[in-house]
Amino acid sequence: MVITFLLSMVTTTATAAVVNSNDAAASFMTTEYDVVMKMKQTPVSLLEKAGYSAETIDTFTNFSFEEALLERAQLSENELFELGYNESQILLLQSYDGGSLEDNSQMNSLFAQVTGNLSGESYSKNRIEANFSWEWSHAPLLNGRIITDVVACSFIATNDENIACAVMVDDASCTIEYYRGDSKIGEDYPSFSSLNGYGIPEAKFPMSKSFGYTTGWAKKGTLTVAVKEVVPSDKLYSVYFAFGYGHTCLTLSPSIRTSGGGGLMFGLGTDDMFFKTISVRHDGTYDIYNGNNRSGQFMSSAQLFGIFGILSLIAMVAAPFLLVSLVTKIQNKKTPVWECWLLAAGAFCLWFWLLIVFGSLPGA
Repeated sequence: MVITFLLSMVTTTATAAVVNSNDAAASFMTTEYDVVMKMKQTPVSLLEKAGYSAETIDTFTNFSFEEALLERAQLSENELFELGYNESQILLLQSYDGGSLEDNSQMNSLFAQVTGNLSGESYSKNRIEANFSWEWSHAPLLNGRIITDVVACSFIATNDENIACAVMVDDASCTIEYYRGDSKIGEDYPSFSSLNGYGIPEAKFPMSKSFGYTTGWAKKGTLTVAVKEVVPSDKLYSVYFAFGYGHTCLTLSPSIRTSGGGGLMFGLGTDDMFFKTISVRHDGTYDIYNGNNRSGQFMSSAQLFGIFGILSLIAMVAAPFLLVSLVTKIQNKKTPVWECWLLAAGAFCLWFWLLIVFGSLPGA
């Protein structure tokens, strides 16, 4: 049975939930059931705007948890074991008769769970590295070669004066572990689609993959990202890494893009299973936040360079003309007004840009 899901985009509003720096429990869990429930509440109008056909929308809106579970319950004991179910889960699943989940609440435990873990791997005052790992309890209902999942990381950095500073990707790696039953049958190392120094590391991978004559499902994965100062100055204080894992539908390409404040936004067709931010400081301590960074007040490094770059270019082009106009007005004993203010603003932009480039700003 072909199941089609659509995921509404993740909001970029941060919550105040923080894990204490000394708390080792930087682990979070969500269930496939929760994600699907959110999907079923997606308005039909949004599905239409996203380009879904009437047939696909009908399949989606009429999706039944009961039918999906009953279909899996028809599999053999060996097939269920290969999908990651244990003996007690197999017995429970095979006892299911397709009845309402409201009357069979014990069946809710059969929905796949995915657990994510965040940690700071290495840290200094010019380079900080963080790690995101995840693991499925067993193969989700939405599984197979045509199902593509996506994992990504966005980042911003601050110095000891809590000012955004310029950093770029120094190293990134992603490893996907495929299992059949309780045995790992192989690993895959997906490439990054948008890794260009200032872009976000984003990797896509199939939920099912063959190694020789054996096919397994993507049970575990790890994404590690390290960023460093663009201009070495040993003034890096902390880096906010926003990690996201998307469980993806059949008909739309998975996508994650940056949003305001260096966070992530999942595109239509991508079910966000996991979305957290870890703030790793140069001394190794860290905090964990739900969703985006703690308040979204910082611009990403690319945005920072882009804005000041444009302002500097405008200032450099306009400066000679403004200077001539200013001198002429002074010679004619006229009071300069807007030219004086604009020239001062341009000079300030140039001064600020030079501070960033030559590392005079803390953490730049």
